[in-house]
Amino acid sequence: MDWKKLINIFIIIASLLLTISCSTKYMSPRLDDFSDATDLIGKNIIYTYEQLQAEEMNILIEDLTKLDSIKPDDFLPKVLTFEKMQIRKELIDNIINYTNLLKSIFDKDYKNTIIKNTEIFNKNIDSISINHKGFLTKKEQGILTGIIQAIPEILTYTKRKNYTLNIMKEMQPLIENISLKLKEEIESVRILIDTYYLKQFMRVADKWPEKESKRLKYSKIGVKLAKKRYKIKVILDDLIDAIDYIPKTHKELRNALKNNKNPVYGLKELINFAYRINETYKEFAEVEN
Repeated sequence: MDWKKLINIFIIIASLLLTISCSTKYMSPRLDDFSDATDLIGKNIIYTYEQLQAEEMNILIEDLTKLDSIKPDDFLPKVLTFEKMQIRKELIDNIINYTNLLKSIFDKDYKNTIIKNTEIFNKNIDSISINHKGFLTKKEQGILTGIIQAIPEILTYTKRKNYTLNIMKEMQPLIENISLKLKEEIESVRILIDTYYLKQFMRVADKWPEKESKRLKYSKIGVKLAKKRYKIKVILDDLIDAIDYIPKTHKELRNALKNNKNPVYGLKELINFAYRINETYKEFAEVEN
């Protein structure tokens, strides 16, 4: 064989191997970042719901003291109910567990975790199809189930890449629907903030002492309430914006994997939102304590 042809063939093979190697190297940390950021955002959505539910129950406690008789249901939140909390948590868990599955596909030791993540994700898909009508058609569920069943076969990089592209394509509409639902619910929850805190401000005003020397205690309560209301509004506003970046980033990552490119904008913004929200929640927790 001609040496020039041999060298050219070698260069082509080396380039292909390098491309595959680079793809593995950059997709693994990118999917790790996507999973970690989504997990952080999801947890902070739950934390915020739980905090607002606690504020509703704080109002409830004082209202109960005015009743001459009570029944068990009087102690339960009426707006942010435990049932609604569970449904929201289920939707968030679906996205988090899915991103964990993506993350495990390109891990070096993916065989040790991918089956476990697949089982968890499969249960989430079943749950979504049962409890959330309209998110998945029977055809979509069948396609996802078929892809999941192919897990044991994805041993080589090429098969892992094709598998990931397929599942990301089928999951894109579901992630968009779940993200839209979560965003709409957070926007509706945000409206409750002023109602919950206004009632608590009014109670401070009702108990305001006539003597100036006794007002410091209530002034501190009022300032604390003002800080809490401000911080939780900031968190919810950031969460509303961050949720938009989950399906955008997912689509960007799929295109990056397909074209062997490095994703830039969406993932960076998602990570920034995740860590900013987490820091703001820590500040909120400090006010709470």
